[in-house]
Amino acid sequence: MSFTRDQVENTLLVTFTAASQQHRDQAEEQLQQFQLVPGFARALFTLVNDDATNNGIRQAAAIYFKNLTRRHWATDPRMFDAETKFFVKESILNTMCKIPTLIRKTVGLSLFHIVDNDFPQEWPNLIDSIMALISTQDIQIVYGALHALRIVVKRYEWVGSRSPEKRDILYKIVQTTFPRLLDLYKALLKENSLEAMQMIVIIIKIFKSCTSNLWPDPLNDRDVIYSWITILVTTLERPISIAGEPELLNERLMWGPWLAKKTISSLFEHFFGRYGKLRKEENDGSKLFVQIFHSELIPKLLESISNILVQFGKTAPGNTFSGLINFLNHATFYPESWAILKPNIPAYFEHILFPIICFKQEDEENFETDPQEFLRAQFDIISEFRDIRIACIDLIINTIDSKTGENLMFYVNALNELLTSFQTAPNPYAKEGALRILGKLSRLIRKNEMLSSQMESVLINFVIPELTSPINYLRTRAIWTFSRYAKINFVQYPQMYCNSVEVVLNSLSDQSLPVRVHSALALKGIVNSDIAKPLIEPYIGVVIESFLSLMNDIDIDRVITSIETIIDVYENKMHDHAYTLTQGLIQRYNSLIQGDDDDNKAMVALYCLKAIQTLLFCLTDHPELYIMLEPVLTPTLLNINTEIIDFFDEYISILTFLTYYPANLPPRIWEIFDLYCEAFMLWAFDFLPELLVPFDNIISKASEQFVRGGHIIKIMEIYQHVLVNDPTETSAAEAAKLIEVVLLNCTGIDNMIDPIIANALPRVQGEISDNLKILLINIVVNCFYYNPIPTFATLENRGWTDLFFNYWFGIMGAYTRKHDIKLSILALCSILFKIPSSQIPNAIRSEMVSLTQKTIELIFKFQDVDKIVAEQVAKRKKMEEEFDRKFEAKVHGDEDDLEEYNALASNAAEFYEDLEEDFNFEKFDLEKDNEFSSKIDEVDEVLFFLEAFTSYENLEPQTYQQIVSALPPAIVQSFETIKVEGQNRMLPKQ
Repeated sequence: MSFTRDQVENTLLVTFTAASQQHRDQAEEQLQQFQLVPGFARALFTLVNDDATNNGIRQAAAIYFKNLTRRHWATDPRMFDAETKFFVKESILNTMCKIPTLIRKTVGLSLFHIVDNDFPQEWPNLIDSIMALISTQDIQIVYGALHALRIVVKRYEWVGSRSPEKRDILYKIVQTTFPRLLDLYKALLKENSLEAMQMIVIIIKIFKSCTSNLWPDPLNDRDVIYSWITILVTTLERPISIAGEPELLNERLMWGPWLAKKTISSLFEHFFGRYGKLRKEENDGSKLFVQIFHSELIPKLLESISNILVQFGKTAPGNTFSGLINFLNHATFYPESWAILKPNIPAYFEHILFPIICFKQEDEENFETDPQEFLRAQFDIISEFRDIRIACIDLIINTIDSKTGENLMFYVNALNELLTSFQTAPNPYAKEGALRILGKLSRLIRKNEMLSSQMESVLINFVIPELTSPINYLRTRAIWTFSRYAKINFVQYPQMYCNSVEVVLNSLSDQSLPVRVHSALALKGIVNSDIAKPLIEPYIGVVIESFLSLMNDIDIDRVITSIETIIDVYENKMHDHAYTLTQGLIQRYNSLIQGDDDDNKAMVALYCLKAIQTLLFCLTDHPELYIMLEPVLTPTLLNINTEIIDFFDEYISILTFLTYYPANLPPRIWEIFDLYCEAFMLWAFDFLPELLVPFDNIISKASEQFVRGGHIIKIMEIYQHVLVNDPTETSAAEAAKLIEVVLLNCTGIDNMIDPIIANALPRVQGEISDNLKILLINIVVNCFYYNPIPTFATLENRGWTDLFFNYWFGIMGAYTRKHDIKLSILALCSILFKIPSSQIPNAIRSEMVSLTQKTIELIFKFQDVDKIVAEQVAKRKKMEEEFDRKFEAKVHGDEDDLEEYNALASNAAEFYEDLEEDFNFEKFDLEKDNEFSSKIDEVDEVLFFLEAFTSYENLEPQTYQQIVSALPPAIVQSFETIKVEGQNRMLPKQ
């Protein structure tokens, strides 16, 4: 097969222009065929370089070439032979210098893959070639060469002292390039052009990549350090004097002059985080830089940053200077820098922080014209991370001493003065900012008894009036702020509080979407107030309808978490609204998972399922409602494939509710059961621990139908697949627990005993932990408890009888669960006393006395565990109650102080250490027993033993007498004690 240039061009054209997906797929297949022909990669690269070719085709060729370099550059000498590699490496730098920006980014990715594989061994002259291009006088060539250098150093951005080879490569690059870059930076700064600023941005990024993780030794010079820091500060301080600044916010952020300031701002923030503290394994350059940074640069940078923020803070677009604010945040954690920062707090607040926090005209425009985008940005985690307003508020909080409250009074007074001034000189933008800060300080204010007592008047004078403000964004902020103080006691005007709660409820139907959303979110805090809770209760139906309507208006996960809170607080009322809520949540979930991947929608969808689980948990006192809800949920539970794997855990949890609480299983549960078994075999391998719970519910509730309907075959397939094909201990342990559920609950499965044992015992012979060994041996122990006759038959036929009993009695000393002890008691009783001795193998029959003795010993061991557990559980409960009492008294039920909590937690830790000295919890694993339940929990081991032993006297009196007469006197005495205990246990039944 061969190809022509025209064929490649036309095929590439079809991949992005054809209206038919079929035609696009055919073109992709054609390109796959072209890949098999030598010279295809070179042909693509030639197309990328051809200025006469359509840019769309060049971009498609660049994308395809990028994919080829990523997959085949280092592994396929047929596609990238030596001649092709030489041609590409000789040409790609010039390509970077002449192609359009969009294509340059794609070609840059190809360069990155080539550098990753070939530099420096197979491409030793790369840096020299780049520097030759940077040294030209052609702006376009310099610009492209800087891009290429940035791509090269990006490869070494996080190299540390533990990678000496890569570190040395980075040092050589810095030594070769930085003197010229610094000269170029200085020259560009003298120019007043957009092109110069764009190149400066790239130089700053190169500098950041080379200094991110360590300060290179070639820069280990005071004059060099100051040269770079000085020019960076100069760039920050430089006024914006270039014409043509865009009007749109996003375009302003990416405009060269502002982008340079933003990049330096981020760099300085990173420097404080990286070099604010000396690490143990620092290179010489980093040690010097940390020393200079702390003792000399921080004081100067703090002064410069303050001036820069005052000069540009009000006009800079968006989050340009969030890095500088975070630099100040870092400064609050170090005594030296805090000493410089502390006296300037009033000035910072007045001239920097408050002006930045205030609402802006562009905020109002976005609020009114695109409320969904306004809310999305407000609740987006990534946006919050870089939000300059949040950085400013963090700085305010970080300047307040969490113990003494120092500076808190200053901020409260400053806000009070501002809010008072707005009474006579209204400023809605500034008032929104003041209310935002007031709300953010709520945690600290509520912990301060004096300030907390003053908040009633503050809310009445400044917040509550704005709940009905004609200005939408101010009404929104007032609702949010009010919710932050929902637990404040209204002593003088309690009716004012009640009226305010009513306003928030009414705002759920507001015409403004942000108002509705924040009203819904506000209820999450308000419903936890003792006063508000009964006020809202009569309107809970309206609240639920409003939430369900709001879910369809916007995808915000916090709306769903607020629903969860409503469900939790009013759980006793949920039975009246369960159907409506479940239907609304599941419909919204199904609509969210349709279409393209969207992380935000996926998160909201997940919270929909979690809200359903919260609701189902509230209905446990009304098991009949699960039957009503099952038809609503089942279609979704049945619609499973690999695309819902991230939600499958929640599906299983919902299924657990539907199978545990109803007295009878809903009819379609078996359909779900079979489907989930099949899913496990195909793609849900990691979900066996979760599936075990609903499977246990199903099997234990409908064991007869489970066996009769053939569903047991599905479980046997899972069991065999895991033990034979999955080497992990976790999966094997879960498979063992699953088959134990079958053995403890089902009858009529004698034919399954052989394959069950045949898959378990071989796994015991490998190198495995004691925990897994116990679980696997317990499979056979369960078989004995189920029916000793087919169990012995299997062991005898396979020659495993002696092997198993050696394993069993060898591992008994490692039992950590009461369950294991009881199971062995019941199995031994079944072996010894439930079948004729003639059906017991000779080797075991000869040991019947010692087996009886072992059974009696296990009964006493079980009783000892019960006594010890009861004592220690009581002791632990007393300690926990004391801990809770102290904790509640310390924090007054509010958000706790970290140090106070740690002190209390330390006391608790000391208690547990003392407790473990008295009793080794690992010896008797209480946690595992608490989380594990089975059918044998209902069986009284003492009565089971006595009934079996007594009936054996009638079944085989001679053998019975032989056993009793051969028991040691101490064991006979123990037996008599057990009989007395049995009589005592029978009394309550009588």
